Amino acid sequence: AQAENGHATALLASGRVRQARALYLAALARAPGDGRLALNAGLASLRAGDRRGAVALCREATLRLPGDADAHGCLGAALGSLGPSFALEAETALRRALALEPVAPDRSYNLAVLLVAMGRSDEGRALLEVTLARDPAHAGARAALARVTARP
Repeated sequence: AQAENGHATALLASGRVRQARALYLAALARAPGDGRLALNAGLASLRAGDRRGAVALCREATLRLPGDADAHGCLGAALGSLGPSFALEAETALRRALALEPVAPDRSYNLAVLLVAMGRSDEGRALLEVTLARDPAHAGARAALARVTARP
């Protein structure tokens, strides 16, 4: 399973998302308790457009890897991709990821983007500013902050 994980990771890095996803899922079938494989399969599923599959896999990863910020971030991103009715659960997952890695700029950025999408612009703006304080070159945070501050 580990060799397949490595091969799938290489495929994903080269942009062959669907092939990587299939290989991760095959590896996970052979090692069903492997939280890292579940996480990787979830991330690949999200990139492949299988949002519901990504939620299931990322949720499994959080159960297998409860202290892993990437697993909770994956779950938050997957839930957030399902739309407004999943926003509160996505927020919970992204807040958990941020709590596990409080100084990681992408953690505060991802939560900020969700909060803005939920109409909580002031909270989102504050987290975007935190993100830029930690990483002044964070292009996503710069662009999101410009959009938020341009709104009436």
